[in-house]
Amino acid sequence: MNMSNKTQNIVIIFLSITLILLLSLGIYFRVKMVASNKAVNESNSNVEVVYKEYKKKQSKVKKETYRYVSVNGNKEARILGTNIVATETLANQTRKLFGIIYYYNGSESYLARKSKAKPLADDSILVNSKLFGEGEDSAKSLDMLGIHSKLVNIKSYLTNVDGPNINGVVEVEYQLTTQGSKKIGRKAYTVTYNRESAKFTAVNPINE
Repeated sequence: MNMSNKTQNIVIIFLSITLILLLSLGIYFRVKMVASNKAVNESNSNVEVVYKEYKKKQSKVKKETYRYVSVNGNKEARILGTNIVATETLANQTRKLFGIIYYYNGSESYLARKSKAKPLADDSILVNSKLFGEGEDSAKSLDMLGIHSKLVNIKSYLTNVDGPNINGVVEVEYQLTTQGSKKIGRKAYTVTYNRESAKFTAVNPINE
């Protein structure tokens, strides 16, 4: 038995309305889910920011405590505080200096390393060809061979503190790229950092 046209129209209208409602509900719940995910992501982001700020302040308080102890504590506490502060200073400053020495991606950045390192190192270090090369002649070969370099990892070890001088050993791991071919190199140095001048006064390769 066939439906009348009127009945068919009613069924079609009903199905259309039902489909529209289902689509609307799907869109609604999708929007709610996206909004919920966004809120969660924003919340996680806020928590991460707050945590970083907390760790930064915690680190600052620890530094100030060690500095205070290194000056005002008893003999044993002063030695401990001095060594902790010196170890941290050595790590921070070597990371800055060797990050400059071992980063270049062409002749221009290779030659610019001296000026970048000047606030961190004495002139006797800046003229050391084992650290900064032979100048423009060696820089030109970098472009020809497509040689790039970057610091991969660095570890510093305090050996002793002698007045204003912090002495230590530094192990460097770097990546050298030549015409797309990459290899990892490693070197070690003895270093001296002077806290009064806030500069390195000695950087010497080991076994070279």
